Amino acid sequence: MSYLRISAFIRGGAVLFFLVPLAHSACSGEWSRQAKAQPALLHMEDLWVQALSDRSAAELDCLLFPDFMDSNWKGDSLNHDQVLQAAAKRAPVPAGAKHEFADMKARIYGDTGIVTGVSYWRYADGSEHARARFTDVFIYREHRWQAVAGHETPIETAK
Repeated sequence: MSYLRISAFIRGGAVLFFLVPLAHSACSGEWSRQAKAQPALLHMEDLWVQALSDRSAAELDCLLFPDFMDSNWKGDSLNHDQVLQAAAKRAPVPAGAKHEFADMKARIYGDTGIVTGVSYWRYADGSEHARARFTDVFIYREHRWQAVAGHETPIETAK
C-alpha cells in the first residue's frame, strides 16, 4: 500500500472516528450505556413515558430503533417517524396526573428484551385514564436498549 493510500485511509478513519460519536450525541447520559439486565429494561418504559410526556422527539429517537413499528391502542400502525410526529402533537399531560404501571414484567432472551404490563394515567381526582395492556420488544445493541416494536390494547374501565 502506498503512502498516499495509507494517508487517505488514516484521514478517512479519523473523520469517521470523530463523526460516528456525533450521530448519537443526542443519546448521551442514561441513553448511552445501559446494563443488559431486567431492571434497565424496565427503566426504559419509564424513560419512554417521560419522553412522551415531554413531547420530546429527541428522547424518543434515542429510544426507538430506526425501523420501529407500533400498533397503538386505536389500532393504527405507526412507524418510527410517525411516532415522533405524533408525540410532538400530543396534548399536555393534565395537571396532577401521574403515570403508573401495573403487572409489569421483563424477560431477556440473548439480545432481545420483552416488556409486558399495564400502563395508565391516574388523575388528581384518583380516576384512571388511558388504561392499556402493552407489549414492547427491545434489542440490545451498542450497550443500550432500543425498542423495535410496540403493541397496546385498551382496557375498558368500569364506569
